[in-house]
Amino acid sequence: FSSEDGKISLSSVTEGASLGYQMLGASDTLVNRWEVYTGPVSIPEGKQMVAIAHRIGYSPSEVKTYEP
Repeated sequence: FSSEDGKISLSSVTEGASLGYQMLGASDTLVNRWEVYTGPVSIPEGKQMVAIAHRIGYSPSEVKTYEP
């Protein structure tokens, strides 16, 4: 995660990995439905971002959490 101008950017050390994210509120539960990351995003007030990286033929990364 990195932050600039109020937007969050995602990256992975695994070349060619796809990145997915979810925005969760305090009472939300992580589900197996990910938004495909295509560029910096804003996190709505009261939400946190969880993200994962995956590349075919590799194990998925751990789920990482960003709380503004």
